Amino acid sequence: MKQKIKNYITVLLLLVGLMFPSSCGKDFLNVVDPTVLDEANYPVNTADYERLMNDLYGRLREGFYSQYIRSILLIGKEIDTGYSGADFNEFVLNNLTQSLGQISTLWNNLFLHIAKCNDFITKIEAYKPPAAEEARVKQMVSEAKFIRALNYFQLINMYGEEPIHSAADLNKMGVPLWIDNATSIASAAKPRATQGEIYNQIIADLKAALPPLEALGNAKIRNQRPRIDQWTVKTLLAKTYIFTRDFSSAVPILKDIVDNSGKKLVPFSIYSNMFNGYNEFNDESIFEVNFARDLQSNSQRDGVGSVWNRYVSLTYFDKSNANTFALKDGKLVPIINGYSNFYFHDPNVARFGFAHESKDVQQDDFQNKTAAFTALKEYSLKVRADKSVDPRLFVNSMQPYLDSINVGDGKGWYPIAKGRCEGFDNTKIRAWNCGKYNNKDWVYVGNNAINFYVFRLAEVYLLYAEALKATGNDALALEYINKVHRRAYDQPVDTPSPYDYKSLTDRTVTVDPTDHLANDPLKFEKWAELLQEGGWWFDVRRWDIGKQEVDYHKKVNPGNLVFNRAGFYSFPIPLSELDANPQMVQTPAYK
Repeated sequence: MKQKIKNYITVLLLLVGLMFPSSCGKDFLNVVDPTVLDEANYPVNTADYERLMNDLYGRLREGFYSQYIRSILLIGKEIDTGYSGADFNEFVLNNLTQSLGQISTLWNNLFLHIAKCNDFITKIEAYKPPAAEEARVKQMVSEAKFIRALNYFQLINMYGEEPIHSAADLNKMGVPLWIDNATSIASAAKPRATQGEIYNQIIADLKAALPPLEALGNAKIRNQRPRIDQWTVKTLLAKTYIFTRDFSSAVPILKDIVDNSGKKLVPFSIYSNMFNGYNEFNDESIFEVNFARDLQSNSQRDGVGSVWNRYVSLTYFDKSNANTFALKDGKLVPIINGYSNFYFHDPNVARFGFAHESKDVQQDDFQNKTAAFTALKEYSLKVRADKSVDPRLFVNSMQPYLDSINVGDGKGWYPIAKGRCEGFDNTKIRAWNCGKYNNKDWVYVGNNAINFYVFRLAEVYLLYAEALKATGNDALALEYINKVHRRAYDQPVDTPSPYDYKSLTDRTVTVDPTDHLANDPLKFEKWAELLQEGGWWFDVRRWDIGKQEVDYHKKVNPGNLVFNRAGFYSFPIPLSELDANPQMVQTPAYK
């Protein structure tokens, strides 16, 4: 009976409401949710802008320095794929199409980041802070303009029609140029700006960012190490000049960084593990994307942790306990510390000077300690000791059967196995594991806190050497190349060593004498020092050495490499952008 009365009252109230609609005002649908930020009242003070600035830094984790850096490392043959999926084959073969998911994701994430920067800059430049906060507000404008410039630098070096090989290339198609956001549907469509216009905007943003940061001297903003400083901005500015072949403008900026930043090359003992979660924000570091272990998210994005390790995670032999290997049908059992989709591309091993054909040594050889394994072990230990192989090989990679890891599970040291190849045969390749940005001493769980280096002093030295060489100072250029080279061999950086290059055409350690890096120490050092850090493909583009790289690498797991000059150096404009933007024009090679 109580239920019937309740239902009756409910119906009666509903009917009364329908009979007297005037009891509700005309604005009855204008509901304000107090838990959602409203542009009418946010941001209103400097503290609000600080929170938005934190978001701009945080979005660096979702763009170029996210899991999608794989696209750049694959196309540059720094890594190879052991898995046929997720656009991996297309990128490592440089066989791109406008419908690939990663082509669209990189474009969308970087342009979303730019839109956030534009919105921030527009609002904060109209904001009138208290006098005591004016300096901080100007610094935030600098931070936003740097981040916008960095995103445009990455976009133009992926989607630009051509690298800048001559002044004429500045007039070729770049990407749409947004410095403020669309205010209507009609204004949301923009054509591609020229490459010169994009680079000019990058330079303008960086120059505008400098004065408030220079006022801080060598201090970081708010004494927080993950933030930019004047040296971060100057590094990207000098790099932009070099990428546009304005070497004379780059030289004094790079000299300023070298002489006045207080940065120095760290010893090899620090360098050797600073890509694995240790020694971050060190004396060599100029700017890093800061990651933190995200205990609330094990997804592949939208967290504060890095998930890159799951793709390059190590393969090693399982153990039952500290003293006993796990066996299946009498054989060792390889296990993975993540997905292990990628491994260190085979020809890179020989380019570092490692001459032994280690691909022929298999798991059974290691287990049974055959003569083949013994010969490999003896050779490997010898070249590590006498440094006849560039020591950076063992920073960039982990050698199957010789290297080992301890993941802290109480079972001691696990020997490294060949990198897993799901769908490919790893008995026909070396399949060394990737070393940089990898978990080497704990079990991988979803994400980690390993930072990505955006800029460090070693790159500045090599950019300086390139600019010096281009402006006629070969002797000083060679010295800065040798400084980087000496550190790799654990020598005093500023003192001549037995490992020094004698000229700018001296022989490097690459095994193959026909390798185009065999007599080019500058390019070799850029490759060897910064491999797997995201910059090599950009260098391949601007130096126009794509054919030489194809000739050297020859093949990857999914097939043989082919050099086709048309479109080789540019990503296609994504199909989603072409569909949404009537003013967008596809790069000719992809039409």
